[in-house]
This record gives sequence, C-alpha cells and structure tokens, in this order.
Amino acid sequence: MRLSARAVHGLKALAVLARAGGEGLTLAALAGHTGSPAAYLAKLVAPLKSAGLVSAARGYRGGVSLALPASRIALARVLEVLEGPLVELDPAGGVLDPAIEVLRSGLEGAMRSWVAGVTLEDLASRGGAWDWSI
Repeated sequence: MRLSARAVHGLKALAVLARAGGEGLTLAALAGHTGSPAAYLAKLVAPLKSAGLVSAARGYRGGVSLALPASRIALARVLEVLEGPLVELDPAGGVLDPAIEVLRSGLEGAMRSWVAGVTLEDLASRGGAWDWSI
C-alpha cells in the first residue's frame, strides 16, 4: 500500500485539527501548521466534509474543525474518503485470477482491520514516535 500526497496532506491536516481540541482553524492557519498549500487543503476538506468527518463554517468565528471526536474517526474511514479502496489491483486482461483475488482480498482485509483500529486521536497524540508495524 502506498499513501499518496493527498492522503499524507489530509492526515496531517486532520491530526492538527484533532490537536486543536474542537477549535475551528482557517485554511490559512491549517496550511501554516501543516506546510500544505491552503488551496490544496480546500480540495481535501470538501470530501471530508461530505463524509461527515469535518465541518466548515464561514465568517468571523468560522473555520474547519472535526465533526466528530478524534477518538471516533478511524484512519480506515479517512483513507477510504481520500484514497478509495485500500488495495486495488488492475488485472491484465480485465479479470483477476481467483488465486490473485484471494490475495487481494486478504491484503485488503488485513490492512482494513489494522487501520480500522487506529483512530485520529491515536495519530494526533503519538506524533512520529509510534511503532506503525502491522
């Protein structure tokens, strides 16, 4: 599994929002914390908002914030919103061999199970000092 730049930027932004403790952050402030361009973050916020993971408000007290507690947002859900299926094989000829389909299904199940058990709260609280092995 490879995490795209989209997933990495999205996860960084969500971790910052989790650390903000419910306070809404403007896209400019979020960009300052993550190092991601505000315009790029705006493109990531839209699907996260549609999925009910973040909320966004305009105006003086506006900004982006988590729509749910970080402890209730599984990384599996975030990655599915930002990336789509966790494992995707593009078969030559259009049809997967049954043995390859078993492999794909097993890999996806193992990854989904692992990332379903990791929450945004876990990600935000650990920073970079966490053993991410499966």
